[in-house]
Amino acid sequence: MTTYYTAADLANEFSITRRAIRFYETKGLLQSERRGRFMYYDYRQRARLII
Repeated sequence: MTTYYTAADLANEFSITRRAIRFYETKGLLQSERRGRFMYYDYRQRARLII
């Protein structure tokens, strides 16, 4: 079972803004999966923010 994170979850965990998450996505550093109104990120995208 894969754990998914929202942009707000990642932003809070890494002390960055949700806008920064969206910026990284537009630059191709992160990829999200849309489910309804929300964008979700998997563990691989979270790992990219750790580095």
